[in-house]
Amino acid sequence: MQKLATLTCLLTLYACGEGSDEINTSSSKGAGDTSICSSVYYSTQAANTSGLDPLLNAQWHLLNNRNNPGAAGQDINLPQTLWNEATGAGVKIAVIDGSIDYSHPDLQPNLDLDNSCQFGVPLSGGHATSVAGLISAVRNNALGGSGAAPESKIQGFNTLDADPTVTVWETSLSATSERNRDIDIFNMSLGYGIETTPIDYDTNIASMIKSGTESGRKGLGALYFKAAGNNFSDPACSTENYHSELLPCQGSALDPDNNIPYLMVVSSLNANGTKASYSSSGANILFSSPGGDSRTGLVTTNDISLATGLTDIRGFKGYTRAFSGTSAATPLVSGVAALVLEANSDLGWRDVRDILIRTADKVDTGDNSGEDNYIVIGNDGSILKTRTPSTNLIIENAWQTNAAGLSYHNHYGFGRINAANALNSAKSYSANLPDLISVSTENGSGGVIPNSSNNPLSSSLSISSELSTVESVQLKLELSHPYASDLMVKLIAPSGTESIVMTPRNALNAEINHYEFTLLSQMFYGETAAGSWQLQVYDTQADAFATGTLHSWSLTILGH
Repeated sequence: MQKLATLTCLLTLYACGEGSDEINTSSSKGAGDTSICSSVYYSTQAANTSGLDPLLNAQWHLLNNRNNPGAAGQDINLPQTLWNEATGAGVKIAVIDGSIDYSHPDLQPNLDLDNSCQFGVPLSGGHATSVAGLISAVRNNALGGSGAAPESKIQGFNTLDADPTVTVWETSLSATSERNRDIDIFNMSLGYGIETTPIDYDTNIASMIKSGTESGRKGLGALYFKAAGNNFSDPACSTENYHSELLPCQGSALDPDNNIPYLMVVSSLNANGTKASYSSSGANILFSSPGGDSRTGLVTTNDISLATGLTDIRGFKGYTRAFSGTSAATPLVSGVAALVLEANSDLGWRDVRDILIRTADKVDTGDNSGEDNYIVIGNDGSILKTRTPSTNLIIENAWQTNAAGLSYHNHYGFGRINAANALNSAKSYSANLPDLISVSTENGSGGVIPNSSNNPLSSSLSISSELSTVESVQLKLELSHPYASDLMVKLIAPSGTESIVMTPRNALNAEINHYEFTLLSQMFYGETAAGSWQLQVYDTQADAFATGTLHSWSLTILGH
């Protein structure tokens, strides 16, 4: 199992640092075994202080006003008055990451040290502490800022410090073990770096997360949120000829864990409410959230006792305004979900997902920036923007409205998370969604993929009426091609709604031979499942390479 990396600060990965003497681990068994989980304790207690948080007004991601960078109103709509209604009290969130600085005074009161997990390896720094602060930094303690859910509890796992064995992941992601049975939400600010060959879909991790949504929270289902990735741009995708700055070098579809239908994938916005330049895009994204960029990061906690690559705010040791990435966007969604669960603890994980989808804000509508452009391949093979659909091949859609009346964009999912709207919806949300149904069907036929962007390979299959309403669609296809980056994959629902589930001209500069892709689309949420589904596979580059082959494909539709 390949090790994942933390996703922060425009692809920068920070060096691991040693822990201080104040932080210790204890375990009665498994000495020397790095897969054994030890509890954490600290030798000093944080001072009990009270007063207004001096950095709260600088946290533009919560509520952006005229005194903050970026555009006013480009935030998650979390005014301080909302904490009079919910603070995340009684909700526990697992931070699956590197090492949290457990001695940080703005985190200590909200840390569950007995059940936090330090695998037997040196402690890292520079990431998990900032993630934890965005979720659960204490409010009104006169120290720094506040987390989105400032009374939620954090249970830390330094999973990314350890060898990535199945045991380590099971320990970290289980929602039913004795250590983890009280966890409501799992925050996974992690992902793969740029890969030039496809990464295999991990059935072990998929099974763990599926089990957590079925059995966690006493059967209501734990919630799993994951960062989409920071790989939209990378030197691996030179834009001189073949590649384009308009398309992701590694879209979110090429991180296979993002294609687990039980995960909720989050992309990142800058302070102006548009896609952060680094944020990976794809049809598996559910929501977007502020994540900042190299010029305007998020204000959050920074390591004090551990090594960090983030600069402290002058006069505020242990706080930074330089944290950015889809790693920063994801914990804000986890925090809002904690507010929702406090407001209505009877919600299942799919109910929370439904609330967050239906209360999200449509961002970057293109009125001024032109970001509503479609991306097309011109007649000469160049990658272009066009204001409206043209006769050229569209390889990335603008905002689309699906047959259920919901707007979707591969950059933003269903839009930016809205804390106030989600909380209000949760209070009145009384009817839980019907039981989740999964319907699978396979089309054994394939064929040759023409070496022409004007002539795709098309194939169709039918879904019965057993499942009436789509929640997510997982596509599996077996392909061979001499240069995988040429391929674009599109799925068309019975309604005619189209979803581009893999964009071309990406980092996959390798030949694939009977490779099995597992892809996911959220575009069809709320639509009718029954009818004929069509798959189209395009070779977008007419060149000297041989034609490719679709060997087989299948669909798994989850819904009710």
